Amino acid sequence: MLPKASEAPAAPSPEVLAQRERERAERQQAEQARQQAAHAAAALDAVVQWDAASDTGASPYLARKGVQAHGVRFAPDGCVLVPLRDAAGALWNLQRIAPERPSEGTDKLFLKGGRKSGLWHWCGDPAGAQVLLIAEGYATAASVHQATGRPVAVAFDAGNLAHVAKALRQQDRAALLVLCGDDDRTTEARTGTNTGRVKAEAAARGVRGLAVFPEGLPDGGSDFNDMHQAQGLQAVGACVDAAIAAHQAQQAERTQQATQSPKAGNPTTRTRSEPHGADGGHGGGHEPHDDARPFDPFTVSDAGVFHSGVDKDGQPKAPQWVCSRLDVEALTRDQDGAGWGYLLTFADPLGKPKQWAMPARMLSGDGGEYRAALLNMGLRIAPSPAARNLLTQYIQTRQPGEFASCTDRIGWHGRAFVLPHETIGDDAERIVFQSESQMENTFRVKHDAAAWRDRIGALCVGNSRLVFAVACAFAGPLLRPAGMESGGFHIRGDSSSGKTTALRLAASVYGGPSYMQRWRTTDNALEAIAAQHCDSL
Repeated sequence: MLPKASEAPAAPSPEVLAQRERERAERQQAEQARQQAAHAAAALDAVVQWDAASDTGASPYLARKGVQAHGVRFAPDGCVLVPLRDAAGALWNLQRIAPERPSEGTDKLFLKGGRKSGLWHWCGDPAGAQVLLIAEGYATAASVHQATGRPVAVAFDAGNLAHVAKALRQQDRAALLVLCGDDDRTTEARTGTNTGRVKAEAAARGVRGLAVFPEGLPDGGSDFNDMHQAQGLQAVGACVDAAIAAHQAQQAERTQQATQSPKAGNPTTRTRSEPHGADGGHGGGHEPHDDARPFDPFTVSDAGVFHSGVDKDGQPKAPQWVCSRLDVEALTRDQDGAGWGYLLTFADPLGKPKQWAMPARMLSGDGGEYRAALLNMGLRIAPSPAARNLLTQYIQTRQPGEFASCTDRIGWHGRAFVLPHETIGDDAERIVFQSESQMENTFRVKHDAAAWRDRIGALCVGNSRLVFAVACAFAGPLLRPAGMESGGFHIRGDSSSGKTTALRLAASVYGGPSYMQRWRTTDNALEAIAAQHCDSL
């Protein structure tokens, strides 16, 4: 029974709201500081264990997998130590691979509290290589390295493939990045999802790279190490090298077509020959497809976007810096052929990759709104009025040659599930989330499903309300495929009876504390929140 209007609690005062916001910010800062401290402590422990380990040794694990030791060490207890390093070579964590697989649990463990996202280990020397390979586990990477002689980065799991690929692309804009993914067919038969293929293909798309998978796997096999043990290293090398050769031949053909001379009788057209990047994209992300095309005054490099103009006498001026590196990866539009926009990618000052599907209508007027959004995300823009106008001109004149379908809500779109910064299952057509405002992405991945089950899910056993809360969270994405209507549940109870705890447990399925939202806001804000959480909790 609803309370009478006179019994409704009074809205909190601005002071109370401000205090709550301060407390939320303080909790967030404290959590961030705790995580950084845990990373630092694990890094120190990693250095100690690494220094105490030996460069030489033997391991039943390596013998069982049929691979050699590539840059790993051997601990006194017989574990193989695989280092996790960043782009600068700093050691942050260790993967300890036990000699034998235990009857329960896993034989591969990381240091408690240690960092993993965006870190990798090289099998082979990547210096000067034009082709860089990435694989999930150490044994898989070692098999591919021994079969091809090419450097292979160990990403340690499927969820880290995209992070490693983007970090390597920041390091090397020209190299071809090849994702040597797992083919999780057994898991797909049981759950309907082939995580290895999905993650590898998504990572390859994110860096304009290539995804290749093992062939002729035995029953229960999923990776290139399984292929190695079933068919030999020669078969692995032939599979990977054939895929790379076919991709490079295709790129060479495209480059040849793009650099052909323009048709005779068109003396006013200047041509520009600019090689395609090895990642399958155009140099600088802005090369048109036409054989005859006007001279492009913009150039793009890791130093940023530059404009090369001329003075009043027609003499070339010194290149003008417009902004930090900004690439236009695709033109976006909705399913009705309207709502056009640009898929922008760049990195913030800390090197963290950013992506925004920006509506083209934001370029109208003075463009202050879209520049403010880019500045807020970390793009550095020259302060002069001329540079601001050049930025608009740069974006509007890009012709990336790729197209993507855009949507203003997350959730199911056909067989694809759209998230603010990622789309799962958009193999048929690339689909991206497009919004005029840069809403906070509250979806987060901190650990894998097994860690959530062991650390959170197991603690809900025996408590019907907590089980119900997490069941609601998992039910969200299942309603539309099941043809069921959505709805809501109102949890009521006395103060300190566990209501907020239940909500936090449910939110943990999708992200951290910031995933929880408040009802005290405007109608427009609620509509935006609903669009950002469609088909989810």
